[in-house]
Amino acid sequence: MCLSIVAAELPSTHDVSNFIHNLFVEFLQELRARIQSEHSGRVSTTTDLLSVNQTKASFMGITAHWISQWCQFGAVLCWVV
Repeated sequence: MCLSIVAAELPSTHDVSNFIHNLFVEFLQELRARIQSEHSGRVSTTTDLLSVNQTKASFMGITAHWISQWCQFGAVLCWVV
């Protein structure tokens, strides 16, 4: 089964990039509000750096971890290329 899709029906890479960025910004705002209201002062952060020799690309990630009612949570706060 092969579907016939016209290029005009597909979103552009710019539109997809904007959608993902806006979704991540919305996620960060919700996460920030949740952490500030429920877990003020009880959040640990971690960072990680990675580089790829073949492409010379570098990455940095920042994560947050917290415990709420004896359940551990974590979230990616930032991922920089």
